This record gives sequence, structure tokens and C-alpha cells, in this order.
Amino acid sequence: MHFAAKPFIPIAGLYAGQRCGGVAARVTDRAAVRSMRVGLEVAAILQKLYPQQFDVSKLLTLVGNSDTIQQLQSGVAPEKIIASWSDSLGAFEQIRRKYFLYK
Repeated sequence: MHFAAKPFIPIAGLYAGQRCGGVAARVTDRAAVRSMRVGLEVAAILQKLYPQQFDVSKLLTLVGNSDTIQQLQSGVAPEKIIASWSDSLGAFEQIRRKYFLYK
């Protein structure tokens, strides 16, 4: 991944017409990118830099797991959050294998 500063001026919404700071993200190796990890890293950084403005709880609909949201709010490192999923992911893997058409 490559990140670069990318200012922009929204044409609608709360900040319409105002110059805003943004970030451009470019995927340099699609096979290596773990989108959930990238999202957690970005959320953790935003939570750390802007704790009053960034509302982690609004990510619930994207993440789909309230434990993950609580961990982000508590400042748990993204790699530890991902490690905490291993048991659930292992159980899911066992269940989904039953439904494979080809093995």
C-alpha cells in the first residue's frame, strides 16, 4: 500500500466548499493487501489522533463485530485484534468446508 496526502474540496455535505485534508491510498500489491487489517490500522490511527472527533462505534455496520469495536475503543493493537479472531475463524472454516462443491 502507498498512502499520500490528498487535499480536496467537497461539493456537498457539512464541509462543502471547504478545503479538507485527505489521504489517497494506492494498492501496490493486490495479493498482499489484507483489507480488514488496513481498515483496522486506519481506524486505530484515527482513534489515537482524533479521539474526540472519530467515533469508532459508527464502524459497527462495516465491521459487524461489537467485540472488535470495543477493542478499538480500548486501544488494543490491530494485530492483537486480528489474533483474537483465530478461534472463531477456525470454527467458521470447519463449517464452510461442509458446503464446498469441490474439495
